Amino acid sequence: MQNGETIGTVTLAVSGNGGAATATVGGSPYAITPSAATGGTFAAGNYAITYVPGNLTVIPAGLTVTANNGSKMYGQSLTFAGTEFAVNGLQGGDSVGSVTLTSAGVANTAAPGSYPIVASVATGSGLGNYSINYVNGFLRVNPALLLVMANNTNQVYGTTNPVLTATLTGFVNGDSVTNSDVGGEPELTTAANTNSPVGVYVITNTPGTLTSTNYVFAFTNGTLTVVPAAITVTANHQSQSYGAATPALTASYTGWVNGDTAAVLSGAPLLSVGVTTNSPVGSYVITAAAGTLGATNYVFTLVNGTLSVTPASLTITANAAVKTYGQTVAFGSGSPQFTSSGLQNGETIGTVTLAVSGNGGAATAAVGGSPYAITPSAAAGGTFTAGNYAITYVPGNLGVSPGALSKKEKGQKKT
Repeated sequence: MQNGETIGTVTLAVSGNGGAATATVGGSPYAITPSAATGGTFAAGNYAITYVPGNLTVIPAGLTVTANNGSKMYGQSLTFAGTEFAVNGLQGGDSVGSVTLTSAGVANTAAPGSYPIVASVATGSGLGNYSINYVNGFLRVNPALLLVMANNTNQVYGTTNPVLTATLTGFVNGDSVTNSDVGGEPELTTAANTNSPVGVYVITNTPGTLTSTNYVFAFTNGTLTVVPAAITVTANHQSQSYGAATPALTASYTGWVNGDTAAVLSGAPLLSVGVTTNSPVGSYVITAAAGTLGATNYVFTLVNGTLSVTPASLTITANAAVKTYGQTVAFGSGSPQFTSSGLQNGETIGTVTLAVSGNGGAATAAVGGSPYAITPSAAAGGTFTAGNYAITYVPGNLGVSPGALSKKEKGQKKT
């Protein structure tokens, strides 16, 4: 430039699309061609102008790729799809399709905690035009959930509480109660005790001393059911003699607890037996049924009894008799040669065998040998059954009175 002249403007043209937003780093440098200098104080005609191109260099744009934060539970495995990221700085229609994501926390055995998610190797379109900055995310591994369930249980009224237990479910990775970092025991309590009446009681389930890094706990209560104690109701054995009225039937109770007695009963058992005054000697079942029997804290086991019909006492007495010396007596076997005492139900005896001791029934039975015993035995016939009686036979007496002698007989005897 001469004489202090100036140029006002120069037309500058960039080769290709170097001036566009889509000009790539790889295509640079782009030529910047000057032309058509004008303006200012100079006159172009006074100069032989040489235009020398310059260079337009496209430098990479800044692009930030940030791995998204994530979470999972202990025991779960995680596989990244490669799309868990965010980008900032893309230009035009450029895009990031996937990013390689890695983390030590993806393994199922990763303990609860926070692990970096490392992003790298982004792929997509136009990424050669960027200086990529990768920012880690974080993977939160949360403890797995263990359900601690109080086990339902029973106890019989009047007994001590059973040992209360719980079941843990939800273990992962092959863990178990004995093969995991779970320590301690839950605290299990119930309001039920030995004196608690029949009913359902809550087993309260709280953490107690339970600890774990890999697990958190959820607690479920259980129930303890107090069930009725067993009472044995036994029909008492009874007896009655043949022909007698049936005695009152009673029962005995065994199995009371907590100081209870039959006073807690509502109602009574139903006791029955098929015996009447005509029932023969033998054993009969006393049937025990529930009847109106009830008690809040008890259930009943019913045991039958027996009623024994025993022989009635029957006395058979031979009637006393008198004969005169020289007479022969042949006793029959029927009444009125005997009497009886103790027959039941209007029964009768048909015959009784009567035997006279010695030769008392013979004509030669001496006056001096009397009285002779008349022994009864072998009662039979009639309407009675001998097996229903315990028979006592009572002997009678046969007296022999002197015979009367005529005068002739006296003389003959004297001669």
